[in-house]
Amino acid sequence: MSNFVYSMVSEALARVVSERAADHMLRAALHDSGLTPDDVTAEEMQRVIVGPLQQRLIAVMPPARASAELTLLASRLQASYPKAPTLFPEASGPVWDDATLQSASSAPMSSAPVEASATPTPATSDDEVDEEFEFDLDDFLLDDPEDAGGGKSYVLSHPSGQDELLSDLARFEGVVGVVVCDHTGKVVRSRVPRGSDTLARLVAHLPVITADRPTRLICADLGAHTVCVKTLDVHLVGVLASGSTNLGRLIVELSALKETV
Repeated sequence: MSNFVYSMVSEALARVVSERAADHMLRAALHDSGLTPDDVTAEEMQRVIVGPLQQRLIAVMPPARASAELTLLASRLQASYPKAPTLFPEASGPVWDDATLQSASSAPMSSAPVEASATPTPATSDDEVDEEFEFDLDDFLLDDPEDAGGGKSYVLSHPSGQDELLSDLARFEGVVGVVVCDHTGKVVRSRVPRGSDTLARLVAHLPVITADRPTRLICADLGAHTVCVKTLDVHLVGVLASGSTNLGRLIVELSALKETV
């Protein structure tokens, strides 16, 4: 049975991401530190918060907001356990105000219609993508989570399975684009705002960017949006999410996706 320290931090984290994502992240962060939910002390939890938990949270939201959320969480833990002070630097004022948080995490949603494309798109050349995006692997936040279990499996070798996956992911609030690529990076199915191929081109280029560092899940903060890419057995699935998306929940769902081959 989890102790009070674990329960307190898990409940606080669940106000930032979904309850399932909070539990998954916190247990994984404790495991990284060789600790368990049953025995972790307040002092040990402060080290986990500033270390592995922070690294996992910045994989699902902008680093500045992740640090702000955890600074507040660590301060609350210190208030309950004065002998376990926060390891974050003292802030000179409020971590953020409502206006700052809203402007940082919200982006206007496009009113353009969303269309599904069944026509395979040729893989984009390296030079064309480099000119548009101008970044490399260091700009991405990589994660390789443990199998979340219980995820839905899709037959992505057939159009019906591809359409089912596109529809399921498009139902998430704030998701503005979804693409499915084969292992070479060629887009085989997509649902993106009309006239926009940015997501498709980025996902198609990822096999080149990540060739030396294979990973099952990758996220990149593009400012107003976040792109997440899940590597399956044969295909890649890319999702473009706006600031209104619960990224913690989306990450957990992507982690649990499976492909039937």
